[in-house]
Amino acid sequence: MRYKHKRQALTDEESSLLVSSCKTQEEKLVIWTLLETGLRVEEFCSLTLANTNLANRRFRVLGKNTKGGEKKVRVVPMTSTIQVLLNHHFAINNDIGMSTRTANRIVHRVAVRAGIMRKDVSPHVLRHTFAVKSLRDGVSVADLSKILGHEDMETTLIYLNPTDEDSCRSFLETKEGPKQKR
Repeated sequence: MRYKHKRQALTDEESSLLVSSCKTQEEKLVIWTLLETGLRVEEFCSLTLANTNLANRRFRVLGKNTKGGEKKVRVVPMTSTIQVLLNHHFAINNDIGMSTRTANRIVHRVAVRAGIMRKDVSPHVLRHTFAVKSLRDGVSVADLSKILGHEDMETTLIYLNPTDEDSCRSFLETKEGPKQKR
């Protein structure tokens, strides 16, 4: 198996802190969309009204180049929260209207405000967090691989890098059933 740099996903608590630390509509658009869709920062920044189907809650995304050199097109679902944010944004704009550098700065600024300093919080960490949370929520590796735009599932498996806590929780839920909330 080839080596990939392993990033540490945000915990649920850190994700909540990050989301609640957004002060502006622009910060919400960046943080929430990246956390809830798993888009690459370049894909997010290149979103337009034309490649967004708000009614059906889908994006048509031009992803990374394939091995043949052409851009790969895929469809990515959006949550109702993202639908509302984008509906508001695209009511007055035809595109996201920011560079990847600006999106990176926003993520960093909100992470600092949230007090999440023990991790290098970047748009890619938010993508990683989306992937780990999706796996935890029961999304199949095959579906997640397609949503993330990976050519093979091996990339997704390396990418997910579950924590010891995730592995223990998964094992116990398999053996004993999901933990009941009281």
